[in-house]
Amino acid sequence: MDVFNAENALLRRPIRPEETKALGFNQPEDDFALLQGDVVSTESAFYLGERITGSPKYTVLSSSCDIAPGRRQCAALLRVTEIRKSEQDVGAKLNLLLKFRRRDSMYLPALSQDGGEVVCNVVQFDGIC
Repeated sequence: MDVFNAENALLRRPIRPEETKALGFNQPEDDFALLQGDVVSTESAFYLGERITGSPKYTVLSSSCDIAPGRRQCAALLRVTEIRKSEQDVGAKLNLLLKFRRRDSMYLPALSQDGGEVVCNVVQFDGIC
C-alpha cells in the first residue's frame, strides 16, 4: 500500500493554469479551472436527480475546458466515497481495491483533507453526477 500512497504515484500536485501559461499554453481555449481527475468537494452536484449534501467528494470526469460554447453545458463527476477504519471488513475491501480487479470502482489514497479515520477513498464508476 505504501507504493500506491507514495508521492506522485496515484496522486500528484494539481496543475495550475499559470503553470501552463508559462509553458506557452496561453490561448483562450487553453484556459481551465478543473482538469480530468481533479478531486473536488461540492454540494452542487446531482446523482440520479438528487442533490448530495454533507461535503461529498467527486473526481472530475470532464475538464472545464470542455464546458465551452458548442461543447458541453456541465461537467461530469464520479462519486468518491471513503473507507473508514470503523467499517466492517476494511482489510478485505482494501485488499480487493489494491488488486485493481473491480470494474465499478478504483482505489484512491486518503487525501490531505481527510481525517485520521479515513483509510482510503474509492472512485465509484457506477454513476455519473
